[in-house]
Amino acid sequence: MTLTGDTFDLKLESPSDGLQIPKTSYKNEKKLEWVHLADGESKIQIQNTGNKELSITGVLIRSSDPIWFTYDVMVIISGMVIIGFSMGFTLRKPKGF
Repeated sequence: MTLTGDTFDLKLESPSDGLQIPKTSYKNEKKLEWVHLADGESKIQIQNTGNKELSITGVLIRSSDPIWFTYDVMVIISGMVIIGFSMGFTLRKPKGF
């Protein structure tokens, strides 16, 4: 996360033993980079104390859980099975169709 402004106050609380920043004043620019070591919420409090606008730019990278990969593979396989049955019924129609 990059904060750019004249002057601003920043306070950050991360879960467990993560990055902790008490309320501190900064000038011009501050770059932050942190990783969650435990599940929970990060609380960020930012207050613009300068005369110019405060610009906040952030990038969030979320690590995925392996169970979602399995879920995606299962959906793809189910779709292939359904398409296979549909093709089988299209080529030779059972009685009553």
